[in-house]
Amino acid sequence: MGTVFAVPTAVVVLLSTAGCGIGVLDKAEVSVDGRSFRVEVARTGRQQQQGLSERSTVPAGSGMLFDFSGRRVQKVWMADTLVPLDAAWISDDAVVAIRTLKPCGRAEASDCPTWISPQPVDALLEVPAGALDGVPIGARVRISEQHG
Repeated sequence: MGTVFAVPTAVVVLLSTAGCGIGVLDKAEVSVDGRSFRVEVARTGRQQQQGLSERSTVPAGSGMLFDFSGRRVQKVWMADTLVPLDAAWISDDAVVAIRTLKPCGRAEASDCPTWISPQPVDALLEVPAGALDGVPIGARVRISEQHG
């Protein structure tokens, strides 16, 4: 499992999409090391800020793919997130780091830990905690998108 260092700076917040004015998210099928996930795709800053938080569950086989539209170092936090998640940082269709992120609930954002990708990435996959157990660094990632 890759090591990720906490850095308190701008972040990707994981929040729900219901009623928050972020529009309908595209869907995608993501395959990682023989595991498939049907995910929502967050592309805009607002969608990425909203993410998966405030959801009481993230069902098995589901999650969210954050498409960063370019490669750069990314940060993530779990403010207002109610369930633990596995996060896989992705670059060039390969996993470069995996981390299990603990929920931070309704704490002040400044009280929540922040994690940074170990290198520039172009995507982040978040799925229920434990779903990525045993996935090796370097595992290939396939994304099949469906718009609308």
